[in-house]
Amino acid sequence: SVKNNSKRLYRTFDLLLNMSQLQTGTYNARFEKVDLFSLLKTIHSDFVSMAEEKDLDLELTNSLNMEAPVIVDHYSVAQIFINLIDNAIKYTDKGWIRIKLYRDNSDYCVDVADSGKGMSKEYIDKLFIPFTQEEMGYTRRYEGTGLGLAMIKNFLDINKARIKVKSDINNGTIFTVILNGDK
Repeated sequence: SVKNNSKRLYRTFDLLLNMSQLQTGTYNARFEKVDLFSLLKTIHSDFVSMAEEKDLDLELTNSLNMEAPVIVDHYSVAQIFINLIDNAIKYTDKGWIRIKLYRDNSDYCVDVADSGKGMSKEYIDKLFIPFTQEEMGYTRRYEGTGLGLAMIKNFLDINKARIKVKSDINNGTIFTVILNGDK
């Protein structure tokens, strides 16, 4: 739909802007206490129509019976999840995307899992380098700059967060973002 396309265009523009701010060191991080679950709920609801358009099930679960307070830069942490979910929808043709919040010792973890086409081990190693995509050249089936994941890496660093990736070709992908819980 036009609405979803313009959202994606806006996000691409946003990414380019941020990437240049990150590279020139002018990005201004502001740290504050954020409830991870309400942040995820907001982002989830923004993507529901995009997922429905592709007949994908977009599910958010919280295995905690409480808030998940973290001290982070709100904007950049939101961008991490926006880009991961946007990619999951983009590269998944049928099935689901599942976002799951849970705790691992003092860390909060968020899985963004999909039933999409998956990635090769070699590709995972290059994932966070700008402008690479599994299918290069004219055969590329998907739009996108490949900027998103390089940006995520920078935003993870700003928030002292980590990411893990599990994926197999034709077997989907799980990105796990790990953030320090509020001490």
